[in-house]
This record gives sequence, structure tokens and C-alpha cells, in this order.
Amino acid sequence: MIIKNKLFEFSSIILLTIFNISKAIGANTNDVNIKNQVKESDIISFLTRMASVLIIFGAIVFMIMLLYGGFTYLTAAGNPENEEKAKKTLIWAVIGIIIISGAFILESYFQGNLKNIFNAN
Repeated sequence: MIIKNKLFEFSSIILLTIFNISKAIGANTNDVNIKNQVKESDIISFLTRMASVLIIFGAIVFMIMLLYGGFTYLTAAGNPENEEKAKKTLIWAVIGIIIISGAFILESYFQGNLKNIFNAN
């Protein structure tokens, strides 16, 4: 019974929120003017920028994992379990940066080729 009441309350809140949002933007869709918030003019530029952001994010994660693995290895103090954990962390960090480097190479290659293909038409 309590679960049904909570589910009813949750669904009521969701429906009221959707109703209020639709009322706020107007019932007539002709009155809605949505500006393009994305600074890119075409999909290729947008995908290239997103790939670059993801590559930078991956590089940051690599650095964090590298520091964490190194710190874990230094503080293992001869404990074989902690040393193994640190080695696995470092190995996966290196595998990750290899994948990120491959993604960067592919992104650079396809960026030029896709622009040439779509501009040729």
C-alpha cells in the first residue's frame, strides 16, 4: 500500500511538471522560437568537437589512474595483494591511453576525410 502511494505521488509530480513545462513554453508551437545553442554549423564539426572533449576527458582519467596506481604501488609496503592491485591499475591505465591514442588518430583521419566527402557534394 505504501509503495502504491509513493508511486502515485511520484507519477503525479512528473505529470504536473510536464504539464507546467508545456504550459510555460506555450500551447501553440508556432510561438516557440528555439535558438541553436550549439556553436557548430554542421554535424561533422559537432562530432569532431565532442570526440576531442571525450579524448581530453580520457587523458585526464588516464593521469588520475596513473597517479593512483603509482601511489598504491608505493604504499603497498611489500603486501603482494596491494602490489598486484597497483600493477593491474597501471596496466589498465596504459591500455586505456593506447585506446585513447587510437581514437585520437582515427578522429584526426576521419575528420579530414569526412569534410572532403561532404563538401564534394
